[in-house]
Amino acid sequence: MSEDSRPPNRLGRLLDRLSFASPVGESRAETWRENVLELGLRVCVVLGAVVYVPSVAVAVQSEKWVVTVVDTVALAAAVALHRARSAGYRFRAVTFSLVLYALGVALLVEVGPVSQIYLFGFSVIATLLLGARVGVLAVALNAASLLIVGLAGHGATEMAVSWHPTGPTAWVVITMNFVLVNFLLVVAVGVVLATLERIARHEREARDQLERERAELVAANAALDHQMRERQSLEDQLVQARKMEAVGQLAGGVAHDFNNLLTVINGYSELLLHALPEADDSRAMVAQVRDAGERAAKLTRQLLAFGRRQVLAPQVLDPNAAVASIGALLARLIGEDVRIATVLRPGVDRIRVDPGQFEQVVLNLAVNARDAMPTGGCLTIETVNLDLTPGEAPANWEAPPGAYVGLLVSDTGCGMTAEVRSRIFEPFFTTKEPGKGTGLGLSTVFGIVKQSDGCIDVYSEVGVGTCFKILFPAVADPARPPAPDAPPVRRGAETVLLVEDEPGVRGLARRALESHGYRVLAAANGADALRLFAAGGGIELVVTDVVMPGVSGRELVEQIRRTGAAVKVLYMSGYTDDAVVRHGIIDGVDAFLQKPFSPMALVRKVREVLDARPG
Repeated sequence: MSEDSRPPNRLGRLLDRLSFASPVGESRAETWRENVLELGLRVCVVLGAVVYVPSVAVAVQSEKWVVTVVDTVALAAAVALHRARSAGYRFRAVTFSLVLYALGVALLVEVGPVSQIYLFGFSVIATLLLGARVGVLAVALNAASLLIVGLAGHGATEMAVSWHPTGPTAWVVITMNFVLVNFLLVVAVGVVLATLERIARHEREARDQLERERAELVAANAALDHQMRERQSLEDQLVQARKMEAVGQLAGGVAHDFNNLLTVINGYSELLLHALPEADDSRAMVAQVRDAGERAAKLTRQLLAFGRRQVLAPQVLDPNAAVASIGALLARLIGEDVRIATVLRPGVDRIRVDPGQFEQVVLNLAVNARDAMPTGGCLTIETVNLDLTPGEAPANWEAPPGAYVGLLVSDTGCGMTAEVRSRIFEPFFTTKEPGKGTGLGLSTVFGIVKQSDGCIDVYSEVGVGTCFKILFPAVADPARPPAPDAPPVRRGAETVLLVEDEPGVRGLARRALESHGYRVLAAANGADALRLFAAGGGIELVVTDVVMPGVSGRELVEQIRRTGAAVKVLYMSGYTDDAVVRHGIIDGVDAFLQKPFSPMALVRKVREVLDARPG
């Protein structure tokens, strides 16, 4: 137990009560002198009264009337000063000091040198109460008083008592006076020391408290700095996400317009190739037009993938089987300079994703890795089961806890700087030479992964390589077996209501359907389509664009179905930012055909919808 924590003994409690419970208040650096004064007056009143009675009795018996008067005046003065607190500290301190001085001089004259204790007490009390300068003056006054008394013939040999009545009574009285003054000085000095110790303890406690507060402030600053860095990171991610979303919306809108044009270009190119004889020289020119249109269509599909506006047909698949099935294609695509290593762990969970888009993700990442290793290297494709616990996933993943399947594609290429890594998913951003890339490969991967409820992260070191880590939510459903090869398209004779506001697309679709035996009622907008449907004619299928001026494709279908007609529907659109269309695809209620489509793709889809059993 430390000294400060020990319980005080009786003497300690007495001193504490005498010294620190005074009306002045707590013992502080600016009040300790007031406490010393109050203590001195209390001691003089209490113990002085005890000493006064025998002192006066001895003085009267010895006919020392001066001693009797001086003792009486001194005790009365102590009582008066103790009660007169309103008189002010300095007045009371000076008066108290002078009382001790007068008492000491009178007793020195009447009793002898033994009374020098009062003069010594006077100088010490004056120093404590009034400061060092007054103390020096008090010492000088004592010296002068002793010298004058001695020269006047009233002194005696050192420490000899000039007045010594018979019996021990005088010594008892002298001892009591000595104890009075000695106790006064000891306790006064004790108060000063206790005050200094308490001040030192308070200073130490304040210093410790300051150190603790400084440590807490350092910790708070560190936490605040961490929070500010996290907030800055989140703000950067938000800005990046908004920028990507804005670019995605722009890309989706551009892709929609392009798809309408490409539907016409690619469709008529295909029809023209089928119509031209094999020996016709113009077939090569038409083929060039068709090939250019297909490349443009691929570009718009990448834009739609980045903007997450393409229609997906997700199904449960085995990621190991999906990666293994494109092994030969990867080998041809990557070349001989790059070694391909697959680490497909057995027992990997299944995932729900569009098979074609999953293949696109793997191929795009493989091509990116190949371009990062111009002198050769190693491309590694891994699959692994992962269980994310709360707080484990990076903040930018936005992945809730649960079971995931990880697809890791890494290379030993040149790596990327932090600046490049922060922009790799932006559309049209590329570090390749002009003509060597479109800058849409990784942005397409980003869009497909996000639209498939996955998340993607990248780690890269310059001169070491790059690793893309993709997480897809794991599912427990069994994998769907691969679809068989499509049979030849069967001709039809049903009546089809075709609704398309773009004349070129409408004309191409009508020609393609009629060439396969269908009866086509064409409308340029929703209002015309409603009039044609109301006129009757045994319409069995409505093929409609999604976005049209006036009545949209969705509203058109809703109005037709309110009539109770059991008509089937095939939506077509250049973009798919329409929740009803996606809902229909998911639930299998309505079919969807992505633009640009070929005439044969349209005919095949129409036949598929008509032959499908009602849901």
